[in-house]
Amino acid sequence: MIATHSERIRSAVIGCGRMGAVTSEAMRRFAPPAWMPLSHAEAVLAQPCLELVGVCDIAPEPLAAAAARFSVPAYADYRQLLDALRPKLVTVATRTPERPDVIAASLAAGARALHLEKPLCNSVAQLTQLEALFADPSLACTFGTLRRYMPIYHRARTLASEAYFGGLSQVQVNMGKAPLMWTHPHSIDLLLFLAGDRPVKSVSARFADGSVERHGSRIDGDPVVTSILFEFDDGLSGVIGQTGGCDVVLAGNNGTIAVESDGRRLRIRTSEGSDIYWDRHLLEEADGSPGGTRLALDRLVEGLNGNAAQILADKRAILTGQRLLLACGQSHLAGGAAVDPAQLDPKLVITGRSGNRYA
Repeated sequence: MIATHSERIRSAVIGCGRMGAVTSEAMRRFAPPAWMPLSHAEAVLAQPCLELVGVCDIAPEPLAAAAARFSVPAYADYRQLLDALRPKLVTVATRTPERPDVIAASLAAGARALHLEKPLCNSVAQLTQLEALFADPSLACTFGTLRRYMPIYHRARTLASEAYFGGLSQVQVNMGKAPLMWTHPHSIDLLLFLAGDRPVKSVSARFADGSVERHGSRIDGDPVVTSILFEFDDGLSGVIGQTGGCDVVLAGNNGTIAVESDGRRLRIRTSEGSDIYWDRHLLEEADGSPGGTRLALDRLVEGLNGNAAQILADKRAILTGQRLLLACGQSHLAGGAAVDPAQLDPKLVITGRSGNRYA
């Protein structure tokens, strides 16, 4: 049963930067409406079953600004917040290196729902620990890869299953020449979602020369991706390259379906009759409805109210996406050779560092 407004779920935000508390002006100006509300705190306030009870950040200025803006208590130490407030739902928008510790501490303090920014972690060892934590069937989790929750991408996946399309053969995600840990958790999760979250057989990845330093099984830096190829068990392929535009293209035997410009519109190309050229164009504009991080929090509320199947599917997608992200690093270390994501080096680390900052 969904919680009523008077029974709102105590929620806290850990990390008060541009994803935790302050949506950037560029996103407000250029992003489609489906991306708003984007920041965690704004999304908590927009979800009627949630109550924002506190915020946390190690940096004094963003912490003070968030506490003043949202009229809630401020904490510089997440452990103190968790001990004092005992939130049932926690959103985590810290940098990646500390994220696994924040997750573990939140669960130990009684949190049963987590919305997590990406990437999930930096190493295979951390991923193994998180897989054990996520095994709790009562824990609900969602991820900052928000396209998975947006209606227009659900529409594209549904269309790709229809008979006229001729079967899905390839999914291509275009996010530009971008770093692995900062940008491509989005690409990988979207590709998995549109592929129906089917199993990946192998991953081949290449990074731009000079974008990282290797120290044994440790990749220091946030690698700039030149190409990634995912091969699925049934012959479907997934491609991430350097093309920009924030588009995704689903290719079938009889046409293509593209979600363009980060969800602004959906374009279908097919042919008429026996014409081999896909000159018939159908266009669907997005309906303009807001969603953003609120959509992810809606799923957490559903999970807390008993949607066990959704809980399991969401956690599986988060962990699989992180495993594939790390598999890209292992492939790079192997000279771009195809690697089995189920067989990762337990010592593999990707720091995600850009200068003094981390993804």
